[in-house]
Amino acid sequence: MPAGRTMKAIVYRDNRGPDVLRLVDHDLPEPGPGEVRVRVAVSGVNPTDWQARSGPGHPRRFPEITPHLDGAGTIDAVGEGVDPGRRGQRVQTTPNPATISTAWEVSAFLT
Repeated sequence: MPAGRTMKAIVYRDNRGPDVLRLVDHDLPEPGPGEVRVRVAVSGVNPTDWQARSGPGHPRRFPEITPHLDGAGTIDAVGEGVDPGRRGQRVQTTPNPATISTAWEVSAFLT
């Protein structure tokens, strides 16, 4: 990955109210084999997101969480084995519940 390429993300590292949300910079990830990277244009924060952040009954499984259950954007990079023609396609995203911790661990679906 070229040096200096970053993305913005809203994250939380503690379970409480909205005061724990922080805007941070992350290195821009490169997609792995069979993966795509989506430049998110819109992101939805649902009741599930804020209920999990509030804490009771929702232990954090990762040191940092990006609340994001729904989103849409454009594929801006593809990994090995993915048709390069996918670049530029608009997609909607949904998280992989087994790995949800960062903005880029999502599955993309064509819109």
